[in-house]
Amino acid sequence: MTIDMDFSVAQLFAQFAPTEDQTNPTYSRHELEQLLEAASSKQLGIALDALVRIGHLNREDGDDPTYSVNSESKLIEGQLRCSSKGFCFAISNQSGVDDIYIHGSNLNGAWNGDRVIAKVVKDGNRRRSPEGHVAAVIERANPTVVAKLEEKDKAGGGLKGVPLDDRLLFELDLKFLEPKPDETPETAETDEQVGAVSESDETESTSAKTNGFIPPEAEPGKFVYVEIERYPLAQIPPLGLVRKVLGSESGISMDTDLVCCKYDLPQEFPPSVEAASTKIKCKLNKTDLKKRQDCREWYTLALSPDGEPAQLAFSLDRQEDSTWRLGIHITDVAQTLLADHPVDAEAQERVLAIHLNESTLPMFPERVLQQCSFAAGSDRPAISVIFTLAPHGAVQSFSLSQTAVCCDTRLTLDQAQSLLDSSSEASESDVVRQLQHLMALQEVFREHRHDQGGWDLQLSKRVTGTWDEGNESVLSIASAESVATLLSELQVLANATIAKHFKELGVPALFRVCPLPPPEAVQTFLRLADNMNLDLVLADETTVTLADLQKFAARISAPDIAEQKNIPHLAQQLSNFMPVAVEQREPGLHCGLGYDPYCHATAPL
Repeated sequence: MTIDMDFSVAQLFAQFAPTEDQTNPTYSRHELEQLLEAASSKQLGIALDALVRIGHLNREDGDDPTYSVNSESKLIEGQLRCSSKGFCFAISNQSGVDDIYIHGSNLNGAWNGDRVIAKVVKDGNRRRSPEGHVAAVIERANPTVVAKLEEKDKAGGGLKGVPLDDRLLFELDLKFLEPKPDETPETAETDEQVGAVSESDETESTSAKTNGFIPPEAEPGKFVYVEIERYPLAQIPPLGLVRKVLGSESGISMDTDLVCCKYDLPQEFPPSVEAASTKIKCKLNKTDLKKRQDCREWYTLALSPDGEPAQLAFSLDRQEDSTWRLGIHITDVAQTLLADHPVDAEAQERVLAIHLNESTLPMFPERVLQQCSFAAGSDRPAISVIFTLAPHGAVQSFSLSQTAVCCDTRLTLDQAQSLLDSSSEASESDVVRQLQHLMALQEVFREHRHDQGGWDLQLSKRVTGTWDEGNESVLSIASAESVATLLSELQVLANATIAKHFKELGVPALFRVCPLPPPEAVQTFLRLADNMNLDLVLADETTVTLADLQKFAARISAPDIAEQKNIPHLAQQLSNFMPVAVEQREPGLHCGLGYDPYCHATAPL
């Protein structure tokens, strides 16, 4: 029997966490009902009785029973970590508490990754960890799994699911959604791919359990995406509903399916979100224009990688006093999508766009990407960083404004590069002159960034969708003459300027921070450099500085290294020891870019 509760065991468990003075709280049944907003007192009673029976809670009987943590019990909270051979440990996050060894036969239905309460049955010593068994599962970590279809034994017949992750030590009973009488299997498969569970789906899945329906495409050896409907209970195995048959052939498409299913990444948008996106129109009315700086008369060029939305556009004009006015325009998605819009709610669930080699899982439907990105000849709302530059390109001042922009030309990076590389006959056009001026200025911006402590590398492969420091925490520069480098420098300049503005005004923001690596992390790279006679050492053996990183980057980009074709390999080795950049509320150093502070503000789509 499965009991659906309107609160989770994890929420109940959290109520009994020690207070700041490390005392254990005591609650009555009525107080817990109010704290958990439990609609059913019976359900809460079942959960509390279970925690009392395993010894985690003490109960004082009365008209309104009270509960508190049993401080004398040998129960430890931990995260279950298993190996494929059946050896598991409950890893405690409390300092001074040993991890508990749990044999695969003592898991009591718990799976790898679950948050559990483990009971110690044998104390440990210097050489051995304490041993125990799982007394209760607090929180499940695997609501879905990817499994391989295999035949059951001859007595049982049918198909079973063996998880692709061999740390999940169980097999699944399976059921399949049976097509409704008025739909074909092809239609049913499309509905499954959407992945939305409706009431009718639940009805069908219940009937599927009884009639043993198996679709023709479900064959032994194929992989399936399974939603867990029942976790193991005593001797009853877990039950899963097959949401999608993935196939068995290797290749990019199959790999993408496996990754998306394993990490619950949505490959399609729900029909309701797609329908809502068709009604989105990015328009600026007279009221909007009164609230925005009108930049529609400025010559504006939008640049974007092929296949990606144009989120950035640029305006560059020489003023009468020989200074330059540079506008970096970021598409203002919030002007078009209100906070309660279904598309915005879906974007909040997805958090960000995910790039998987040749495919992208976008944050917004295609219609939204088209409407909110810059398009030639169309007015768009924007957030603009407008710089005043000295005649030689140094930044004198800047302002941030809500603006109205009309893009004159939109180019992919390849198109822009071709224009620059073409014959001089095209050099008289506005777009080429704009590109040439911007290319000249990006060298100034790069030198300024290096003066601030920044550096860059020539990495062999750039991750799609990243045009600043990316996943390597390092700015990747193909060559100083490429339009891709121009896009990177302008994006980094805008991000650093906005971050500085936020910090100085005390505006809450998510800052991108990458701390300096510890000296021990650099040793593998230094040994490689020593073997190649590059003469690279830390100025101070006890610490790594920005000057050290600049020196390393400059040396491995030298002409003699380029002649030996070793730059990509050395650059990758250098980037390997860089810490992962993270988002945090407090500003700090980004050692890969040399900026303090830095933030991501130029890719709202």
